[in-house]
Amino acid sequence: MRSTLYQMKITFKRVLVRNPAFFLFDLGFPVMFYALFTKAINTGVPESFKVLYLIT
Repeated sequence: MRSTLYQMKITFKRVLVRNPAFFLFDLGFPVMFYALFTKAINTGVPESFKVLYLIT
């Protein structure tokens, strides 16, 4: 089990160092879209939409 966790840790670091665009596309875009659809384009949508959109 320890070797599996170690391999996962090394693989994650390798992906991060070799491909810094990983954060932009895999982590940044969902955050940007959530902020866009719940804060900027707030056309009277119910609060339940924001919660459902965050979960999906």
